[in-house]
Amino acid sequence: MKYKMNAAALILIVILTFIPFGLPTAFAQPISRPAVETWNLVKAVAPGESLEIRLKNGDTVNGNLKSVTETDLTLLRRGSDINLRRDDISRVYQTVRKSSQKPVLVGAAAGALIGVGIGAAVHEKKAVKTGATFLLVAGVTSTIGALVGWGLGRGKSKVLIYEAR
Repeated sequence: MKYKMNAAALILIVILTFIPFGLPTAFAQPISRPAVETWNLVKAVAPGESLEIRLKNGDTVNGNLKSVTETDLTLLRRGSDINLRRDDISRVYQTVRKSSQKPVLVGAAAGALIGVGIGAAVHEKKAVKTGATFLLVAGVTSTIGALVGWGLGRGKSKVLIYEAR
């Protein structure tokens, strides 16, 4: 009976830990994005920023912004300029770095829970007599989880800044 209570407590801890990370987002409704029709957002991008341009003919052009006017956009790609007319552009995406803060926190929490589970199982078998070893296992697995979260959370994402009608 004592083993079942420890397992139930561990399951409760896992559920209560992951509710803040997963459950609200699972039930959340998608946020409707405002229409991104203004060219001023493209003009506000700093030169040198990485852009992905989708043209009305279906092609995609990637490069770093060189200049923007009211009618044209110039990208620098592999040392040469690419001039695009605003009338030919369907969408403009800006490439930005993703924050790895949330994946690190989720990984650390998952690692800590795994460590608590391992520590509880080892303590149940009386293999460990002190709580220090229990905390050490939880700390090591938490660190491993944070590193895995950091590795998976790195990268870049695209943000839509202009869409023609």
